[in-house]
Amino acid sequence: MSMTSDNSIEGRTKIGVRGLDHHSRDEIEKFWREWNPENPKIRAVGLSTPKICNLRCVYCYAGSDRVRSKNELTVDEYKRVVDEARELGAEVALICGDGEPLMYRYLIEFVEHLSDKGMYPVVVTNGIALGDDTLSQRIHGVDSFELCETLYEHEASLVVKMDSITKEIYERIVNVPGTFDKFMRAVEIKEEYKCFITRFLELRTNH
Repeated sequence: MSMTSDNSIEGRTKIGVRGLDHHSRDEIEKFWREWNPENPKIRAVGLSTPKICNLRCVYCYAGSDRVRSKNELTVDEYKRVVDEARELGAEVALICGDGEPLMYRYLIEFVEHLSDKGMYPVVVTNGIALGDDTLSQRIHGVDSFELCETLYEHEASLVVKMDSITKEIYERIVNVPGTFDKFMRAVEIKEEYKCFITRFLELRTNH
């Protein structure tokens, strides 16, 4: 996955993430200048994956009720939404939801479809499945490295939440013992891909 141009801010390097940061200000301003309510266009579409998660984070707005909805979309319905969004001009699909996208068994098929349509998948994730071979095999039929490789090949960007850099605090927040080491392994695996850019969100706590 290619990066946008680097910009120096206060001596640091700003790395743009494809799908989130690669549009220039001129492009965005041009989009709004040309926007026509009679023939509206969009730049991105947000898609919520099913209510399945491997963590029990204390702050999660979805709460502890993880009952699957009877009305959740099928993979074909997701694809149809993508096709319609693409016809309206969407270039990016932000994949998040009440659950964890990497726990969605059809995620690879979904990401492949987005790539075939010329769209950039942006996956908001806790990252655990990228460091847990057993979980990745059970959900996707491939190990963590192969899962990471597949996302890379289809130009997916990852937005990974990092609840804490301290193991004790991290696992207290996510309420699942043993996950910190899997998270750190996921970070190491993603480092194998020098251009596979991931944006980490660190959640600050008072613990």
